Order: sequence, then C-alpha cells, then structure tokens
Amino acid sequence: MVLFFTDQASLLAPNIQMVFSTLAFAQCEVIWYFQHVGIASSKSKTTRIVLVDIDPSDPTIGFLSDGMDHLCCLVRKYIAG
Repeated sequence: MVLFFTDQASLLAPNIQMVFSTLAFAQCEVIWYFQHVGIASSKSKTTRIVLVDIDPSDPTIGFLSDGMDHLCCLVRKYIAG
C-alpha cells in the first residue's frame, strides 16, 4: 500500500478513508502484539509487570511500524497540496 500510494500520490485523496482504516488497524495490531508479549498498555485496568524477552530478529513489529510511519508521512506530505 505504501509503495502504491508513493507511486500514485494522486489516488491518496480519494482513498483517504482506506488509509485511515489501515492506520487504525495497524495501531490495533501493535497494541495486540505488545499485550501478548506481556507488556500491559497504559489503558489497561490491571497492572502487571512481566519480564519479557522480545526476539530482536522478529521483523514483524518493525515492518508494521515502518509502514505506518511511511503512510503518515505521505498523508502529511499531500494534505496541504
């Protein structure tokens, strides 16, 4: 999606709802990931402190956050235009 909107920036405005939905979904995935590796979010009712070993070779969360960052940068770049 990032590559598509980078190449076809004129299609970003008509599909902005899809971009926002993608960003919201990615945010939910990030929260889910950290909840399931044992890190409680600040909004959770129960506070639990668990030592967590996150595998640094796992590219999943890094790839997702990088994609979110690129989409946000594209929206910021073309929102004024």
